[in-house]
Parts: sequence; C-alpha cells; structure tokens
Amino acid sequence: MRIVSLNAQGLTDFAKVKRILNKLKTFSPDIILFQEIFNYNITPDRLKFKIQTWSSIWQGTIHATPFVATLIAPHIQSTFTYESNDHRILDITITLPHSPQINIRNVYAPADITIQRPFWSAFPPLPPSLNIVGGDFNAILTATDHVSSTQWKHTL
Repeated sequence: MRIVSLNAQGLTDFAKVKRILNKLKTFSPDIILFQEIFNYNITPDRLKFKIQTWSSIWQGTIHATPFVATLIAPHIQSTFTYESNDHRILDITITLPHSPQINIRNVYAPADITIQRPFWSAFPPLPPSLNIVGGDFNAILTATDHVSSTQWKHTL
C-alpha cells in the first residue's frame, strides 16, 4: 500500500489541486493525506462544493474537513469514522481484500505553540485496530525550524 502525506498550504485554487494530484498520480498512491487544505472559516456548503470539484480529477473517495483531506483510491473501500471538534483530526477506516480493517488517522496539529499543548492533551485515543497515523504535527525544536505564515511562539 502506498501512502502520501502532504501539507498543501492551501487548496482553494482548483488548478493547484489538479497539478498536485497529477504529480502524485505518478507515484500510484492508494491513499493521500492532505493537511492545511482550507481553513476553519470555510462554510460546510463551500467545503462540499470544493470536494465535488476535486472528484472530477480524483476517481476514489474523498473525506475532508476544513483542515485535512484523506483521498482513498477507488479499489479500496473506506468509511468515515471520526472527526475532531476542531476539524484537525480525521479518521477513516479502510478495508482491503483479505486484510484486517485499518484505521487511517490524518492530523494537522496547530503551528501556534500556545495551542499545541491543549491539542495534544486532548488527542483522542486510537482505535484498537491496526492504525496508520500521518499528517503535519508541527513539532519543532527551535523557532528557526519553523517556516510558516503562523508565528511560532515559545512559552514556558
């Protein structure tokens, strides 16, 4: 199984989505995990519209929140199982022929260190099944390691 995880730094532009998916298709991924796709302010109707437009170039299933999207290839059966209240964690269960169910967790942790501690403290337990966790954990050691539009703040 091939899994690709990518912080997309925004996917509101359809041309960008198309370029990325066309590039990733050369790797024949079974699952694509995107982080930082939109933002919390996107309306549910707008999110639904964006996902519908993506369906014109991705033939499989698309599960998405304002922050993350998990794309599943058409030959894999998938089921939405969990979305965190802050929309930063998305769990999808996949079923492969002759294999046990696998839970795929896509995570986009906050870049702001003042929000990270509460986020990780409230991180939900993983299901008891086989798990694959991917995403952007925004875990850095020093401020110089951080390249983003979000300011990194150190607190004691």
